[in-house]
Amino acid sequence: QHAPSLSIQNCIDRTWERTDCYFGGSFDIPMEEQFRIERGYVRVDRFALSDALSETNGNYKVIRANHVVEGNNNCVNVHSPAG
Repeated sequence: QHAPSLSIQNCIDRTWERTDCYFGGSFDIPMEEQFRIERGYVRVDRFALSDALSETNGNYKVIRANHVVEGNNNCVNVHSPAG
């Protein structure tokens, strides 16, 4: 028996026509250098995805991680947060 199909179209928060990646500041790569991928990119709203998974008659289980990730954040997110 197959699980019901899941449409994530309502979970997409933002869409871009192409993907620009910035790796500057690592391995002596200049901060302004970018790598462009000529493919679309979407950002999924994790709360909407969790709701969509929960609404599929229990065929999917959402597991929430209960831990803190520690690290050194050296870059700025140039895009608005989801929501």
